[in-house]
Amino acid sequence: MTLKRSPLLTFLLAAVLLVGTLVSVSGLVATRFFQQAILERESQLVNELASSLLAEPAEGEAPLTAGFLDKQLHHLLALDDILRINVFSAEKYLLWSSESDIIGRRARNDAPLGRALSGEVVPVTQPFQRASHRDWNPKADVMEVYVPIRSAGDSQPLGAMGIYRDAGQINQTLTRGAMLIWGSAGLVGVLLIAIITTLHGMLLHRHRAALASLGSLDEKHRRIVQLEKMSALGKMVGEVAHQVNSPLVGVVNKAQLAARRLDDPERIRGYLRDIEAAGKHCAEFVKRLLDLSRVSRFEKESVDLKRVVQEAVQLVSQGSGLGGVIALALPAHEARVDADPVLLRHALFNLLRNATAASPADESVTVRLFFAATQHYWCIDVEDQGPGVPESLREQIFQPFFTTSRDGNGLGLAVASTVATLHGGTLEVMDGDVGGALFRLAIEASPTAVGPRS
Repeated sequence: MTLKRSPLLTFLLAAVLLVGTLVSVSGLVATRFFQQAILERESQLVNELASSLLAEPAEGEAPLTAGFLDKQLHHLLALDDILRINVFSAEKYLLWSSESDIIGRRARNDAPLGRALSGEVVPVTQPFQRASHRDWNPKADVMEVYVPIRSAGDSQPLGAMGIYRDAGQINQTLTRGAMLIWGSAGLVGVLLIAIITTLHGMLLHRHRAALASLGSLDEKHRRIVQLEKMSALGKMVGEVAHQVNSPLVGVVNKAQLAARRLDDPERIRGYLRDIEAAGKHCAEFVKRLLDLSRVSRFEKESVDLKRVVQEAVQLVSQGSGLGGVIALALPAHEARVDADPVLLRHALFNLLRNATAASPADESVTVRLFFAATQHYWCIDVEDQGPGVPESLREQIFQPFFTTSRDGNGLGLAVASTVATLHGGTLEVMDGDVGGALFRLAIEASPTAVGPRS
């Protein structure tokens, strides 16, 4: 059985882990800094006190002698928290001690003592963990401080003094300080978690509200798209019905007339020719509809666009009733694209057929193939010398069944535009250089294609 966690619970666990880690690290660093500051303060107080007691001896007194040390250090021993005092020579011999039976011994190799003889003030919080202090194990907590003993004008210490203090009060101060630090850090952590959780809850609420709003908009968008589809379908059905119904009405009428004129074979043959023409018109229209439905199914391959243009021009030139001169302007090298050559050839065929139909019989249609380096596209311009396309119709001419020609069915440019879109390209109409219409079909070049060399 798996426990499903909500986003808020997951975020809360992550926030607690992150803030807990941050609070722990901050508490440890602050506690250590606080303890070090307290120990350094206490050590400096001991150092100042020892320096004032062991100032320059009176005239005639030798420094660090037993008599001088007895006279000066009994004031320090009178303090309640002072447990023991040891005075060492520079050679680490015990010159004086509050425990008289250990005077004269040489100190063991002790790191804090060595540092004090080099001029440092060294606090030690756990002195009895060292081998040199195993002979004394007091019941109370003890803090040890080593301070250097200097003579006026000398930079090198004459010796060092080790002072053992009752650390009970200091430990209480350290404990209270640590508790205050950890309590403050914990409070800050709780506040951070509360703030982060509140902000996350607000953001999550807004996110859900935004998703709900987007879901509502998406549902409205789907309804609008469905309505548009139904509207487009209705329009298409109406156009198909109109395109097919008109010749069928003629077929029925001609058939009825033929039935009445059975005694006139010549007139019947005329009626049959009209019926045949209407049938061919319907068959051609249905074929164009099937072409439009097959446009969405295509297979890309690497093809030379220059060769596709040449084949489309050849098809138009050989077509019945599609006369006119086509002038080609092609690059010297290949124009490589990833495309379906059959669909591209069909789209170009439609553009060329419209251009030759729009141009006067004695005028030519110009086809240019060139590389647009800035967009990395190959462009095919088909320019006629007809009347052009008015600005008001330039968006409608690519819609299915829209036509300005008596003999057109409004599918040629729609198919060409769909082919361009399927290949990630565009089909645009603009004014030509000689006043006619210019249709530009742009197809993205292959990734490794290189444009014309200058």
